Amino acid sequence: MRYLSLPARVSPERLALAAFVGLLLLAAGLRFYDLPGTSVWYDEAVVSNFSSGALSEVIPKTRCCNSSPILYPLALWAVQKVDVSAFSIRVLPATASVLTVAVMLFLLPRLGVSRRAAFLAALLATLSVTAIEYAQDAREYSIDALLAVLSIAGLLWYLRDGRKVLLCVSLFLGPLLQYGLVLFGAAVMCAAVVLPASSTLAAAEGNSYLSRIRNWLERRIVLLWPAACFLAGCAISYAVTLRYQWQEEGWGYLSAHYYREGLDAPAIFEFSIHAIRSLLTYHLPEIVAVLVIGALP
Repeated sequence: MRYLSLPARVSPERLALAAFVGLLLLAAGLRFYDLPGTSVWYDEAVVSNFSSGALSEVIPKTRCCNSSPILYPLALWAVQKVDVSAFSIRVLPATASVLTVAVMLFLLPRLGVSRRAAFLAALLATLSVTAIEYAQDAREYSIDALLAVLSIAGLLWYLRDGRKVLLCVSLFLGPLLQYGLVLFGAAVMCAAVVLPASSTLAAAEGNSYLSRIRNWLERRIVLLWPAACFLAGCAISYAVTLRYQWQEEGWGYLSAHYYREGLDAPAIFEFSIHAIRSLLTYHLPEIVAVLVIGALP
């Protein structure tokens, strides 16, 4: 008589992998579903027109009529040399949005982020209505999100192993892709300075009190390459586009959101809370945003 053997218990690793793959497929489905189905709207048509024609025309059009750096217009120009359609001008943001979820799920846990935290972050990114809308939009915002996550991954890789390649590349490309990533890149650099790589900390153990200043500097000299890459990206972006686009009052359509109260601590605090709340409620339902703010230390 033959006995049917029961299937072996599924390991937690396989369950986690199945959940990660399932969430990634869901993200891809939400972003690529009916991607060319809706008509191209005004902003998409404008950014597409700025990146059409001869390559020599892209930089002047971006300088005079756009508010973004040069990297994405050049990428969109290359795509439109292959095909000009609603799908072609949206495929880069859609792909970048899916890759953002993939980085959260499969790269961040390898760099020290817990699987639960990575899955929760990827779940919020997957189900965010705003993220889905931007993924199906021809503009650069989804690519910005991908580069921001890669910058975080590069920082974690540096802090854990002292590896700087991903950090250097992401810091260099950030200012060329979106001006907001200049502030983000500066924050990443500050975090790298405050929290030196664990490899350099281990090398400095046992040093005397008199050599602490020297050790502090030595542990941070390795950041010269990331800093140089970041400054090079900023300088190129300023020289190519920003100095032609920036006006005395900044960009007019954003001027209403600028802080203008001077060095007033209560005003700065109030402005910061309002800005954080606006950012969260833009991506999350009101009740979720309130819970997130309440959970902040």
